[in-house]
Amino acid sequence: MILFQGLDDRVVPPSQAERMVEVLGRKGLPFAYVAFEGEGHGFRAAATIQRCFEDELSFYGAVFGFTPAGDLPPLEVHNR
Repeated sequence: MILFQGLDDRVVPPSQAERMVEVLGRKGLPFAYVAFEGEGHGFRAAATIQRCFEDELSFYGAVFGFTPAGDLPPLEVHNR
């Protein structure tokens, strides 16, 4: 599971995502957690949206065992 979290989110506060991260870690399930400063619920910045797509592709590659094409930013995937 990949979690994207706006640190200014008032609908789903970061503490909820952090609890999910804790559980995924304890259960040994593959996950990535990416938090964005200055974003709320529903990302607005173009750079944030692009980063989400890039990280999602990187996550799929890590979990399903393929190397995505292109120059993607590094993504730490836990428990894989």
